Amino acid sequence: MAFMWKKAIMGVETLILFIAMILVAAVAAGVLIRTGDVLQQKALAVGSQTSKRVAEVLDISRLIASDGSDGSIEHFEATVKLSGASEPIKFDSTYIRFVSNGNAINMRYNNESGNYFTNKEREYGKIDSNYKNLSVDFDEDYIEDYVRVYNSTHLVFNLSSLGQSFVRIGDISLPGTNILTSQDIVFGNTVYGQINITGTTLVADELAASMNVTITPSFLDIGTFKVDYAKQGSKFFIGRLSDGDAAVLIFETMPVYEGETIHLSLVIEQGVVNTIIVAAPDVMITQNIALFP
Repeated sequence: MAFMWKKAIMGVETLILFIAMILVAAVAAGVLIRTGDVLQQKALAVGSQTSKRVAEVLDISRLIASDGSDGSIEHFEATVKLSGASEPIKFDSTYIRFVSNGNAINMRYNNESGNYFTNKEREYGKIDSNYKNLSVDFDEDYIEDYVRVYNSTHLVFNLSSLGQSFVRIGDISLPGTNILTSQDIVFGNTVYGQINITGTTLVADELAASMNVTITPSFLDIGTFKVDYAKQGSKFFIGRLSDGDAAVLIFETMPVYEGETIHLSLVIEQGVVNTIIVAAPDVMITQNIALFP
């Protein structure tokens, strides 16, 4: 009788152990299934993002420079189109990166004035009491800044995102005034540029076109580009590039001289970078220079 009771107890223990093993296996299976689902969802998400990134590519089909007769080039036109069946791309979420001779410029789409510019040292003609467009962005907001003569003694620079900066140049209320000055363009405690003026005034309250007026911004790594459309597809919308469109990106850079290498990149936010590397010809004597293809 004791032997049968012992066998019964062993049978119950075996049954409990068996049930426990089934429960552990069930829990483990549930964990594996949930983990598999999570990994599958992540894989699908990554795959979708990767497909989107691969699809969002701007193809550069042509690059020309339009001012090579003096042995250097500064103005460029890049013809672009979408690669494959990509979704439309907004130009205000795209920028150009231009690198040559160790200098780099990042350029954004200018949808304000339709002009284009790059921060660099420039010489200016006449400056009077009317605001003059400088084709310079002192305060790095990708909007051009302006200057005018103020109260016969100052130049006032209108920095679009900051306000006005006043620079004393001397009294030019009378013609025939000799000016020789070098001044910083300051707002708050920050120097945003420098102006150098030499020459003689011809008219009251005016810096003559014959004078040497040079302005150099402190930040030389930014600019803007404008867009013309060479071809408009069925889904054309201004400020975008859609399937069937061909757009010409027009921009300005620092001078690129004969034989120098150019790295031109089109960068799409949350997309990919498309870069071409070309070299300026060893001899440039014509107005239009074909660089790519």
